[in-house]
Order: sequence, then structure tokens, then C-alpha cells
Amino acid sequence: MKDDSNSFIYKSDTQGYDEAIIASIDKEFWSRVKCGVIELWRIGGKNYNKDAFLAMLDSFSFKVFEKNPGVNVHSSEVLSFLDHEDGVFDDLVFWRT
Repeated sequence: MKDDSNSFIYKSDTQGYDEAIIASIDKEFWSRVKCGVIELWRIGGKNYNKDAFLAMLDSFSFKVFEKNPGVNVHSSEVLSFLDHEDGVFDDLVFWRT
């Protein structure tokens, strides 16, 4: 991936680890992502860098939950969604123009 300068699509479905994986990837990678889909689980025991996760989300102008695709959400709303431990999940679709 480091040798390819083209933009690409990111898809992740890691049963609750998406935030930790995303937070560990550097910003240069995310600058090349055109759009993506991640699965967000509201489960306990997560340990990830919330600032790094928010920085990635903030780099995309458009973010919608799959269950409510007509509503663009702010990054803070994504964190609010994750701030529960009830086992609910939703896919987050994000993109830039």
C-alpha cells in the first residue's frame, strides 16, 4: 500500500476491534481513503486511542449510520453511539468528495 498512491475504499468488520485498528493506522493512510465502512459494536472492554479514532472520523465530511442513512452525523455522535455496553451494533459509512 505504501508504494501505491491511488485512493481506495476501506472496509472493516472485526467484531468490536474496528476502533482500535483504525486508531493505530497513521493519518497518511487515511488521507488516501476515498470512502469506507466499519462495523461499530457497543460492547465493554474496548481499549483504543479515542483521539486518534476521532481524528480519522473528522477527516471525512460525510458519515452516516447504515440504519439511518439519510442523516449525516458528527464524529462526536459516533462516540456517543459507542458509549454504551448493550451489544447493539451498526455500520458506519464515511466518505469524502
